[in-house]
Amino acid sequence: MRALTDANVPVAVASRTHLVAWARELMCMIKVDSKRTVADVIGTMPVEIFAGSKRAHFLEIHEKTNIPLPAMLFFDNERGNIEQVSQMGPTCVYCPQGMTEAVFREGLKRHAAEYNKKKRSAKWQEHFKVPRERRKR
Repeated sequence: MRALTDANVPVAVASRTHLVAWARELMCMIKVDSKRTVADVIGTMPVEIFAGSKRAHFLEIHEKTNIPLPAMLFFDNERGNIEQVSQMGPTCVYCPQGMTEAVFREGLKRHAAEYNKKKRSAKWQEHFKVPRERRKR
């Protein structure tokens, strides 16, 4: 998370729990380095914590940030969440043993490959078409 923050990569939270206050409290307690907590890293990005489907979380994050779903990278330890969200377009990484440095790095590598492939697709080009006068030459 430190590297993402330092590189100005937006980080949002999607948590499926009914213990909203507790989850937010934990975000303020978990340190990512000697000076910053998870809450500090998230900053003003969306924090979607509510019971229900991860699909709803991702739709909320997309609505609030306007970041295309295929541009998002998602890690989760529940197979059902991975299956739901992957149908929406994000790169999804199943991590049943939790997040580790190795899992994170592999996810970044996979996302870079998948995202570049998606961007070259006709569906992406049509959906995110840039008007001709705004294209860089």
